[in-house]
Amino acid sequence: MVRSGGEIGRREGLKIPWDKIPCGFDPRPEHIVTRQEPRKRVSSFGLRPRLVALVLAAVAPFVFLITMVAQENRSNERLSAEESALGNARALADRIDSRFGAIETVILTLIHSVSPNPRDSLQNDKLLRDVLTELPPGFAHFAVTTLDGRVIGTSDTLPNGHRRAIASGSDTPDTTLDFDIHAPAPIFGATGPSAIAVSHTDSSLRIRMIGFMGIDRLQHELMRASLPSGSIATVVGPRGTVILRSRNPDKWLGRKVEASALFNSSRGRREGIAAVSDLEGENVFSGYVTARHVSWVVHVGSPQFLALAKERSDFWRALGFGAIALALAIVLAWTQASRIIAPIRKVVRDALLLSKGDLSHRS
Repeated sequence: MVRSGGEIGRREGLKIPWDKIPCGFDPRPEHIVTRQEPRKRVSSFGLRPRLVALVLAAVAPFVFLITMVAQENRSNERLSAEESALGNARALADRIDSRFGAIETVILTLIHSVSPNPRDSLQNDKLLRDVLTELPPGFAHFAVTTLDGRVIGTSDTLPNGHRRAIASGSDTPDTTLDFDIHAPAPIFGATGPSAIAVSHTDSSLRIRMIGFMGIDRLQHELMRASLPSGSIATVVGPRGTVILRSRNPDKWLGRKVEASALFNSSRGRREGIAAVSDLEGENVFSGYVTARHVSWVVHVGSPQFLALAKERSDFWRALGFGAIALALAIVLAWTQASRIIAPIRKVVRDALLLSKGDLSHRS
């Protein structure tokens, strides 16, 4: 039987140094090493936060999908607004061409119907008055002059038989299809209604026929009667002069806007679309077309705020429904977590009491 060094020392009364004990066991306290269990890292997230995070992770793809759909709808709404603005600009340009085509036809007919002889001026007066009464209200006045500007016929003869001086325009006219078209100006220079003068010269007869279209009537027919609600129409001459304007015409007619973003967006182009600022600073989707009978550019703008209103409403509606669904999901996850946690906590409490020796505890 093998005995330990400590036992031998006690029986034989020997004092054996501890480091000489053969068993290799050193019972001195400073050499006793207590084995420590590795500490387990306790997660700082409980069941409730994990379930909420799971709900958020499940909802995130739907939020991303809503965002992508909203962007696509925004692009579609913008494209639709731009196409609508361009279509309205084409329609307005066609109406302008129709009006100018009509007056050009009348002018060509009258220039071969009147007499170039100044002594026949009374006969010319009667002819022009009769023609004017048969035409729509948009035609304001007709006059025929010699090449040096002498009036030999007018549709607006004074009661005393005298004729007022006809002002065909002091600005440089726009010449299209052998017709000179002037910017709006008073018919009689400083007096009379504002009108657009369209003239044609026959060099063989040595006379000039002038037709006037009243700007008020033309504005009413071309702007208010044919534009969708909320649209802003602006007709600009090739030199940047505002000819017609649907919004605040008294403020803009005749003004130079060659430095504006609206005018520069269409410079050198026959037609197109652009997202620009209107003359009054409002952001619009603008469609522009150059008329055929006159080199005027027709702009029709749809305010971006109105054009994207439906898309904006749909986006916030979808976002609202998504937020409600997310809130309900979080509430359900939180309540279900409580139902799961309660039994687990009860079991842990029972186990703790039993470990302390309380065998009489019952759940």
